[in-house]
Amino acid sequence: MDVRELAPALLAIGALCQDANKILNGNEAHVSVHVKAGFDTGSFDVNLEVVQTLASQTKAFLVGDNVAAALQLASLLGLVSSGAVGFIKLVKWINGRQVTKVEPDQAGNVTIQIDNSSVTVSQSVVKLYNSGEVRKSLEGVLKPLGRDGIDKFEVKQGDVVIESINKEEYEHFKSTAKDVERPLTEERRTAHLEVIKPSFQEDLKWTLSDGDGILNADMGDKEFFEKVHRGEIGFVKGDVLKVDMQTKSWHSIEGLRTERKILKVIEVLPAPRQIPLL
Repeated sequence: MDVRELAPALLAIGALCQDANKILNGNEAHVSVHVKAGFDTGSFDVNLEVVQTLASQTKAFLVGDNVAAALQLASLLGLVSSGAVGFIKLVKWINGRQVTKVEPDQAGNVTIQIDNSSVTVSQSVVKLYNSGEVRKSLEGVLKPLGRDGIDKFEVKQGDVVIESINKEEYEHFKSTAKDVERPLTEERRTAHLEVIKPSFQEDLKWTLSDGDGILNADMGDKEFFEKVHRGEIGFVKGDVLKVDMQTKSWHSIEGLRTERKILKVIEVLPAPRQIPLL
């Protein structure tokens, strides 16, 4: 493996543990990952040691269950075998499918259902799954799988393989903004928009102006789109559409994402024409 690929993957393992620790422990504890590596035939083994330090050592006798110990943290991530479903195994089980039902219980566990199958995990594992930072770090750990000649990522406890991810499964570990985004607002309003650039393809957005700035929107009015496509409606500079528009916003790991869709074109308002005096 090219060191330029290995080094970022090792750094991502450290980031994965640190991000998970931040999600579960906040500022109560800090973790670091120590690496001891060695070559073996046809593979490259990396031995990891996760070290946790309390923010204040005087809290060592008081923390109880409030701070996830280093071993527990590694177990929740799926880097240590515990018999429970950890974060990595949960991502692998979901496998890019749409979750149909989520049921928390009073014991601090969550049952996740997809169609007729289900899995039960701790609420801590769900927190890790919902974290954009943790998902992104895990993707960084597995990124070498996207290269030719690297076929498998394995987590071993001693000589026992407790987790294995192959090249095909790697696709479902890639995080996207939509995977971890949270809906913020949804509104529907009547708007007047100047046509800057129409689109004659259904899957491409229209470029419009609200008088204050440029925005892009999907054309959801199929009847209007067909008339434009057939040439029954044309545009010149300054023409304005009076529309019923839907706007949705989400908060994602890449920041704010907003999508606009024109549900109905109410009226086409031609640009004012100069009236000759003579």
